[in-house]
Amino acid sequence: MPSTPQCAPLSLVANTGEHASFDEGVLRRLRAEIGSEATGELILFFADETRSRLARLTTAVADADRSTILCEADALETSSATFGLIALQDCARQMVLALDGDRLPRVAELLKTANAIVDQAMPRERPKPS
Repeated sequence: MPSTPQCAPLSLVANTGEHASFDEGVLRRLRAEIGSEATGELILFFADETRSRLARLTTAVADADRSTILCEADALETSSATFGLIALQDCARQMVLALDGDRLPRVAELLKTANAIVDQAMPRERPKPS
């Protein structure tokens, strides 16, 4: 049976930035297709949407709402792949797999890691014009 990719442990994400970055190839393609300014705006939108999604996941985990967890984790996996945030994509995939295995405590653990990845990789606010 093939091994399942593992989301980086929270301690590793918290101590190094290497698991919390965007794939430069994906960002290069986006910049080439829509320009640097539009790419920056999309990343800020993605950051806002991702933080909202993680908040909904936090509530769903606390409520043991499997349907919402599945929907939000699946959407998180897809959107993270689109923007090349591979660590977050892997973490979201692991949430879905843990939910399938009825391991809600593991989903909660992965959610902490996902929040750490987002905190490291994404801007919190729009830069001020100079």
